[in-house]
Formats: sequence, structure tokens, C-alpha cells
Amino acid sequence: MKFGKWEHVGQTDQAVEFIDQSQPDRPFALFVSWHPPHNHLSEKPEDLYGYLAPQENLDRYDPQKLQLRPDQPDDERHRQLTRGYYALVDSIDECFGRITEALARKGLTDDTLVVFTSTTGTCSAMSKASASTRAVPNPPRPRCRCSSAIPATSSPGSAS
Repeated sequence: MKFGKWEHVGQTDQAVEFIDQSQPDRPFALFVSWHPPHNHLSEKPEDLYGYLAPQENLDRYDPQKLQLRPDQPDDERHRQLTRGYYALVDSIDECFGRITEALARKGLTDDTLVVFTSTTGTCSAMSKASASTRAVPNPPRPRCRCSSAIPATSSPGSAS
């Protein structure tokens, strides 16, 4: 599907519209699967090596001031990869915020189970190991890949 804007922003627009059109007496399930911050397999510097992101998010990160991970080479390519990756994560945070704001506007916050999860943390392209090298251990990953907001109306052991 073509959105005429960043794909994850278009997907978020759809999710917010779905929430806005929901009926208070009709339960629903909504699943949003954003592609970022996975890269687009580009090695072009102008594409930030596959981590091109919305400009307003890129502008928040000066590649020369970023602290790189210990397993990253300190070169321009990895500084741009990191900048793009951070900008994409930042943009996803904004999109997730838009969804939670839509739930709040509808008065659904206390009745909605929200789960946010991600796959494997930072990309292997940012480390010295290549994505195809299986003999090298995976780069450091965040300890928490899932967070949730449990409805205030639920109680331990209850069923709906």
C-alpha cells in the first residue's frame, strides 16, 4: 500500500483512524507492525546506508556527537547508520505516542491492554560483525524488548 508519506506514519494514520471510529460498546483488537527501525538494505551514503528517516527526526542527532557502541567502528558510515537508526526509533516513538493519545481521547486508556514489543534490538550492520556472519556473537541488545500497559479495570485472576 502506498501512503504518500513515510510508511510507518501512514500505518499510524490508519491505526488512529481505526481507534477514532471505534464504538465504545464494541471491543476491538488492533495490531500495528512497523518496519522501522529495520533498514532497507542500501549501501548508499545518501540513504544513510539504509537508515533514511524523516528529516525532523534526523535533525535531532548530530552524527559527530553520537556515542557509538563499543563494538562499532568509529567511522563516518557507522556514525550515519547510528544517526539513521536513532532517528527511526525516535519516529516510531512518536507514532506509538499518537496511538496512545488516540486511545486517551476516546477514553479507552483504562480499558485497553497495550503491548509494545520489538525484535532484536540494534541492527547487526552497526557492529563489526556482518549480518550474514553467524560465527560472530550477536551485538549487545537491550534487555527489555516488551512493555505493556494493563487496563486498570482488570484484577489478578479475572477473565473477560
